[in-house]
Amino acid sequence: MVDIPGELVRMVLAEAARVAVDQDRSWATELALISRDVYKFIRPIIYHRMVITEVNSATIRRLADDDAFTHVFAAIRHIVYAVEITKDTYPDIRPSVFKLDASRIIILDGPDFVLRDLGRQPGFAPQDLALSSPTPGVIVELPPSALSSITHIRIFIAGLKTDDTPWSHVGVDDLVDRLPALTHLALDIIRPFFSSDYRHVLSDVLQSVLHRERIERVVCHVVLQVFGPTWPALHQACRALRDPRIYMSIDDSPDARPHHLNDWKLRAERATAGRSIWDEGEPTCTLESEDLLAREHIDSSSQ
Repeated sequence: MVDIPGELVRMVLAEAARVAVDQDRSWATELALISRDVYKFIRPIIYHRMVITEVNSATIRRLADDDAFTHVFAAIRHIVYAVEITKDTYPDIRPSVFKLDASRIIILDGPDFVLRDLGRQPGFAPQDLALSSPTPGVIVELPPSALSSITHIRIFIAGLKTDDTPWSHVGVDDLVDRLPALTHLALDIIRPFFSSDYRHVLSDVLQSVLHRERIERVVCHVVLQVFGPTWPALHQACRALRDPRIYMSIDDSPDARPHHLNDWKLRAERATAGRSIWDEGEPTCTLESEDLLAREHIDSSSQ
């Protein structure tokens, strides 16, 4: 009988658990139950990411109220609030926020309510932040220590202060200055928040960001159903800057709702599958307008 090194066994189990968490979570759970030692080893992988949805939010609340599940929240590094949260509903969600070990959170995807509470806790210093609230004004309220490690951020472009969006609390340059480690920026583009010349707004924001050499990528996330036949013009605004760091991610999913800020179901599906905005999109320098028009024509024909 061949003896297999323990380290190799652990590597195989760890890789199997990581793959299963994205593709078949129930199988990963069964794997962890093989033995107490295996459970201790795999538990951090299983609980690495938590996605809170309308379906499981009540269950998460009960777990947060039970000290027997403290270890579950302590293991979380990636937290996604894929559920609509308002001032009235946040009290039901808040216990799960304070149950987290803020100092261990690496990725946060959620609204300003959550960011504000976590940002005031000692040691909170995420690397990847996705704001599902329409304005990023909460960022100016956080201490520098909470922002110092952020390399990736995703926000709504309409929340950045420009001549066309004067209601916002933070300008593009101010945002980048407050994030000294920032290298990746994703912009969710929702047309109803723009003036008629939304291309001008996008161009101004991109130019303000891209003059910083440390910025490696800017992803413009566009929902096809929002822009309809005018969306290739958005690509032209990006392409005109001739910068290979600009990417365009086109969401042509039939589940994407045109006038809804956050498609919670789609956000949950992507997070659960381990997908990220940073894995999506194509450089606007290589994405031809003809390709965009063809895609739009195909989409229209299929309806």
